[in-house]
Amino acid sequence: MSDNKDIDRKSISESLVYFFDEKVCHQADVVYRFCYGACLNLSLSKELVIDTMKGIVDDLENLSLYDDTGLKVLLMYYAYKNLKSSQKDIAPDSSKYSQLVGTLSLDQRALFMAVDILGLSFSEASRIFSKEEDALRVEIGPIREFVLGKI
Repeated sequence: MSDNKDIDRKSISESLVYFFDEKVCHQADVVYRFCYGACLNLSLSKELVIDTMKGIVDDLENLSLYDDTGLKVLLMYYAYKNLKSSQKDIAPDSSKYSQLVGTLSLDQRALFMAVDILGLSFSEASRIFSKEEDALRVEIGPIREFVLGKI
């Protein structure tokens, strides 16, 4: 009987490794771009992605129940939460993107990156930022106006 339990554990473990490799890691690039768009620092973005991935490892079984979009939104939510709690004072890099959006607040940059660059819907963004869709629609207007005025 214990042999069957070992096989079940092994197959569950293998399926979670596959899920992590094929689904979670596939989203790492999106999470990385989201983090960079918000904090404007490559090193901090890398740290945030690593911390986010480490933070979800124990919950892979529950995460495997999400579809690709739900998983992406959840990972971005965790990364944003990590970013907001990091309180690190790291200077933005000197990229053209940083020069374009650098004077916006972290929250404004994160919203701009999520909706206008990565193409999330307001429904998806509302789950990341824990705000109503209508509130995000109102917030994005002046951000878009600012960015378009600088182009």
